Amino acid sequence: MGLKEKLEGNRTELMKAKLKATGEERATLDLRLGGVRGVLAAIGKEEVAGKAAKTLSEDEVLAVVRREVKQLEEGAEAFQGGGATERAAEETVKAQHLRTFLPILLDEAATRQLVEGLIAEHGIASQKELGKLMGLLKSNSQVDKGLASKVARELLS
Repeated sequence: MGLKEKLEGNRTELMKAKLKATGEERATLDLRLGGVRGVLAAIGKEEVAGKAAKTLSEDEVLAVVRREVKQLEEGAEAFQGGGATERAAEETVKAQHLRTFLPILLDEAATRQLVEGLIAEHGIASQKELGKLMGLLKSNSQVDKGLASKVARELLS
């Protein structure tokens, strides 16, 4: 079962649970449901973008979910900075729920170890070959690409 299907299943579960819930629990379920619906809408928009409709790969769906989580977190920070703490809390609830669908990213030590191994294995010697290294990391969904790039720049400088 792919990520999109998991999200669709979760949407259905949340809708059913929301019907049975009351009070604060219902409000929380409503926020989570809104987050899932937003991501599914973004996925649908990506699928029909361009000249021809297409089905997104798992990596593309994952990228959309990550982008939406990042947008929600940035929105929460902006609301917090503007004094709208209630709205910031809502955005945070949505982002936290969507994070449960993302694979756990490697920490800095594990990322460093992976990057060092790829550099040694493929004989990458300079920052000019950084694109080659990042291409090798592209298919690994557990790697934070920004962190990997930072680590690679440190190691290759």
